[in-house]
Amino acid sequence: LDWVPLILVAMLPVLGLLMVSNVRYTHIVSYFTARGQFATLVGVVFIIVLVLIAPVPFLFLFFVGICMSGPVLVVAAKLRSLRKRPA
Repeated sequence: LDWVPLILVAMLPVLGLLMVSNVRYTHIVSYFTARGQFATLVGVVFIIVLVLIAPVPFLFLFFVGICMSGPVLVVAAKLRSLRKRPA
């Protein structure tokens, strides 16, 4: 885990720029309310089990995933709009 501080230092300017940008993020609760109640229950239980088994790596990857979801969705939307544009 010696590489984690280096990754965090490298990500700091990127995260600072994302904080002041116009990149839209999806609210976490909307992921859980989009599906049915049973799927939501299974997802919540699965996340709780992961947090209990390995809290530090899971929470690190979870929050990095949240931070990266905004730029990934922006790039995906741009690619979709380029495909829909008539040639």
